Amino acid sequence: MVILASCEKETTSPIDLDETTTPLSEDFIELPEADLNNRIIYHNRNTNIVATQSVDEGQNVTNPITHIATIRPLTRQGRTLHASHLDITNNRAYVSYASADTSYIGGVDVINTSNIQNPRSLTSVIYTNYKINAMVVGANRMFLSGTRRPNSFSPAVTTAESATFGIHNLNSTGRPSGSLRATRVGGYNGTDIAFHNNLIYFLSGNNGRLVVYNTAGFEQARHVIDDGRGVAVSSTSNRLAILTGNNKIALSGISTIQQQTVLHIPDESVGTKRTIDFYEDKLLVASGRRGLMVYADGDNKPAELIQQFPMPVSVPGIPANELVTRSVSYNPDNGLVVTANGAAGLWVFRKNNTTQLLELVGKISTPGSFNYVKSRGNIIFAATADGGTQIFSINM
Repeated sequence: MVILASCEKETTSPIDLDETTTPLSEDFIELPEADLNNRIIYHNRNTNIVATQSVDEGQNVTNPITHIATIRPLTRQGRTLHASHLDITNNRAYVSYASADTSYIGGVDVINTSNIQNPRSLTSVIYTNYKINAMVVGANRMFLSGTRRPNSFSPAVTTAESATFGIHNLNSTGRPSGSLRATRVGGYNGTDIAFHNNLIYFLSGNNGRLVVYNTAGFEQARHVIDDGRGVAVSSTSNRLAILTGNNKIALSGISTIQQQTVLHIPDESVGTKRTIDFYEDKLLVASGRRGLMVYADGDNKPAELIQQFPMPVSVPGIPANELVTRSVSYNPDNGLVVTANGAAGLWVFRKNNTTQLLELVGKISTPGSFNYVKSRGNIIFAATADGGTQIFSINM
């Protein structure tokens, strides 16, 4: 089955607001710094992590993780926005938001993490016509994947054409600066985005596309995608992976994007958000009820399932459909892998130097259902469905 179709077109035209959208400067609202600081609830308390070798006995190891704070979600006009994505870079954390209803409201929190024991607000912004489903930071810019209100385009478009790629410049402090530039891409929703070697890989979902841009917004290549949901690029093997809504993964090189391998990923959790990430020469897949699946990947051989860490069959008081692995993050700074598992909490993995395989070293359980996780340095940021974003520091 072909997931990643041949190149549709190539263009050297940059994002041009006059061609595809009305200017977005009117849609960009920067909130007072006190808004976010008032939404940060400080805990600074040790969080016991359950050691995997003694889960059944309920024993704990000695406080390797500290629960630093909770960031309550952005609100707009009586609506509570849901944290949708995270990125961490240069002592800054970026949390994107999307409205959960049929409105098209999005936003971004920017947090200074230089002192992780006391994270502070840099700014919060609201996009009144642009809900953000994914974002990544690079080259002093925020690159956004989402959906813009169809009638806010000029001329207006249908919902099937409202997937939108956006660029917002960042100033020297990490704050968004100037106007948001955006263009519609094709497809109903922008679903994911990745940054590698000064190229941006934008993915849209149903009726969607994989579009490659450079950092100035010039389109480099465009491919038709069968319902793209997640994209990841390996910094070590120069490989590209695309997860689709029908539980398949296309693997390709990135110098010439052309489908080389298709993985079939069985999953019972239809419709849930799931992500993928690369870990050394392996592909990590958040696989819903089936938990974390680890594949060995190579240019000249089919990817092979080498490990799986399934969700528990049941947990008292928690619906089975809330026990799902929705997100996975590899931390190149300390070698840890962290998964967000809905109401099953966060799971932390580390490579066993003897077997060279991942081992589950512990589980973090706090209230809420975790949808997305990102870990860099000694920090874990984890987004919950409607309870805001949790911040943890790691000492492992």
